[in-house]
Amino acid sequence: MAHRIYIYNTDKKDQDYFPHYLGEWNYVIPPLFLPLFAANPKAKGTLVYSEKEPGIRKLRAFYDLLIHEYRLNSDALAMAAIGKLFDFLDGLPFDYFQLNASDVFNMSDVKHSQQAKDFAFEIYEKNLPYEKAIEKQSIAELESILVPAGYTSFLAMLELEWGNYGLGWWNSEAIDSLDNQFFEDQGLWGIRNAKGEVKVEASYQEIGDFDYEGIAVIKKNDLFGYLNRGGEETIPCIYSSAAPAQYGVGSTVGKVSLAKKYGLINVGNGEIMIPLEYDELEDFAYGYYQGKKDQQYYIIDAQGQLFNVVGTDKPFDIDYDGFIYQDIPENKLRHYYSNRGILLGAFASGALSELLFDFYAVNLNNKKKKSVLSPDGTFLVKDVDILNAGNGRGALFFADSGSIRLYDLEARAYVLQDLVMQSVQGGTDFGNGAWDCYIIETATGSGIYQAAEKAWLIPLSTHYVKIVYAAVMDYFILKDHAGRYYYFDAVQRALSSAYDYVCASVNHYQDLMLLQGDRLYKKGYDGVEVIQEEQYGQFLKKLDQLSGEDFDVCSRFFERWKTAKGDNFESSYDSYTLYHMALDCYRQGDVEKAMRYFTFSADQGNESSMHELGNIFTDTDSEDNRFLDLDRGIQYYEQAAQKEYAPAWNAIGYLFQYGIGYNKDLKKSFDAYMKGAELGNGYALSNLGYFYSSGTYVEEDLEKALTYYQKAELKLVENNSNIAAIYYSLEDYDRLLVYLKRDKENSYSNIYYGLLYDQGLKFKKDSKKAIHYFERANDYGVYESATARLLDYYKNDPTFRNQEKFVHWLGFAKTNELDIDQDLLQWDSQSDDSNASSSFFSKLFKKKK
Repeated sequence: MAHRIYIYNTDKKDQDYFPHYLGEWNYVIPPLFLPLFAANPKAKGTLVYSEKEPGIRKLRAFYDLLIHEYRLNSDALAMAAIGKLFDFLDGLPFDYFQLNASDVFNMSDVKHSQQAKDFAFEIYEKNLPYEKAIEKQSIAELESILVPAGYTSFLAMLELEWGNYGLGWWNSEAIDSLDNQFFEDQGLWGIRNAKGEVKVEASYQEIGDFDYEGIAVIKKNDLFGYLNRGGEETIPCIYSSAAPAQYGVGSTVGKVSLAKKYGLINVGNGEIMIPLEYDELEDFAYGYYQGKKDQQYYIIDAQGQLFNVVGTDKPFDIDYDGFIYQDIPENKLRHYYSNRGILLGAFASGALSELLFDFYAVNLNNKKKKSVLSPDGTFLVKDVDILNAGNGRGALFFADSGSIRLYDLEARAYVLQDLVMQSVQGGTDFGNGAWDCYIIETATGSGIYQAAEKAWLIPLSTHYVKIVYAAVMDYFILKDHAGRYYYFDAVQRALSSAYDYVCASVNHYQDLMLLQGDRLYKKGYDGVEVIQEEQYGQFLKKLDQLSGEDFDVCSRFFERWKTAKGDNFESSYDSYTLYHMALDCYRQGDVEKAMRYFTFSADQGNESSMHELGNIFTDTDSEDNRFLDLDRGIQYYEQAAQKEYAPAWNAIGYLFQYGIGYNKDLKKSFDAYMKGAELGNGYALSNLGYFYSSGTYVEEDLEKALTYYQKAELKLVENNSNIAAIYYSLEDYDRLLVYLKRDKENSYSNIYYGLLYDQGLKFKKDSKKAIHYFERANDYGVYESATARLLDYYKNDPTFRNQEKFVHWLGFAKTNELDIDQDLLQWDSQSDDSNASSSFFSKLFKKKK
């Protein structure tokens, strides 16, 4: 089920709302409309708000670009739809859009209020390319936005059959309501369209909402009628009362009254469906109404047909199972009725269950046995063992006095009466093509009977010693006296040729595995196919899903095959299977076996396995150096890179950057990262971000660094701490706070909170909080800036001067060889509050040794 974002129009203080939601969208804001919500988006609690008027201006500028790009000016239908869209948006009465994404937020454990803040910031960021596109009048700036949304162009979105150039993305009821705006003139009501033009003159005392099928109740001269959205009176005001229109079988109907007598009319043409003769008329169920006349109760359908011809003095009701009943005074039993008005009898609540064709199973006094009621309310059988009691079956099997009988519910007749059945399987247990099929055993043999068609799919015969349902939707498995196996396809109605063995497949729940000699086949929807040896690994991995004879027979088959192939039988598997087998071994700590499978896979050209072998052979950090072989690792990386495998290019960049296996070469490192980034590798993008943020090889460019880090995040490579560092350096404290709040582990945010409180940036200056965050920062890492400020506070600030704490942080600075101003390293040389943070950014991330 999709998770949705809901859009509303509201005033600034949430005291008033436009009565309809504007739209509901799956997971994200459609790319067509993102600029609409980019006017100062802000979170308030768990909701996000944006300004309406400037948002419409942004959207109109974007649509102007689309109209120009795709030459829509000459398309009258397109321009009409676009015009109606902006008439709708312009006509909204309140100044703000409200975005409620709680349904989407439920997918994450992060607090909804935090997700709302992130969502608001995301809207702001995602709109930046739109601003550039509008400024440059070029759609090319937005290509990266379309791909994740699954569209090839904005024109494809505009021309969606249901999209109607953007109009179809919005709630039609909201659009219609704006196109039908009520106005008052001298105490009477009329309707204007979204442009303010009068559609219905002000002549009514009341005009109700346009509800079902766009029909509203109207009042004139104290009488009632009905009006459609087009402004036409479908029913003139002639009734004493009129209820909102509702569904009636084949028509739209409304309950009306005259002289305190109620009935039902067709609101389209005025035809009387239920005569106006009832003192009360209420909705009931199944399209029925319950009327009261002369103290008697009646059930009537929307065509005026009576459920009960004779009235009763007790009202009807409906239970949780959907059965119509009447209570019996001073009795726990109830009178139950069929949906056709037949009295079925007096039963306890929950005793009935519905079968097909107006038959009912009923539990009388024996919980283990059931009785069956015919459509006329008489008992077909009483207290029998029903073998297929579920609804949806055309036949009823039941055991009675030691024999099994079959009753055809549709034909209302017993069938196979001459057959003495010993056992029956099926009915509710079989699905899909085997629906309503039964395996029947008699003294003279077994067969498969299709009850709905009243036909034998497999005639009764002693030829088969076993017939079973394969539990894979469409197949039965049969075994003959010679030990040969067959399958019967219940959809194709075809019996297969003989096989050595047949069982359900481990590789797909709707397939069969067929064994014949030294060959393995599968039977699926596309027919019978040979399983190639390279696919055997997929089956062997899942063989333990089988049990009993299926497991024993299939295990012997594969053991024979492995013996024939020799010690390296796995090399016959396909590279994909080998790769995942290798990963499983690696995760379990069996590196040697993993390398064996990776090698088999790489020999077949699998670039992922080549990359993994490169990782193992170049792992200089591993305590186990048995596998360290830089030349072989580089060889595998280069083979994978030649196949355009992005992670391999990232790995090569890393080796060049740090001189591992190659001579250190930052240009080659940068080029390799760039190639990996072009191929879409998130880690390569992140490494390029580092190059630009640190000025490694290239000139420092924090904007470029930020772009690469953010692109890496789109590839699910987390860069929160790096992005936070850039926003701090750029003095963009609003965006910095967004990323600080993402630090759920408190691994990098403390240093920034300390700096912000220490310098009074974004927050009111608070030395106590600054000290708290500086100390927490050094609990997670080693920060010269934090240590310097702590020494300064504990030495020079009269409020916080503390020699014991000063000595502690002095020892911390010396242990970690921090470059601290010498003036701060002497306790007895107390100085004024100094600014020891002049080089914060350059010293911020010195790591622990």
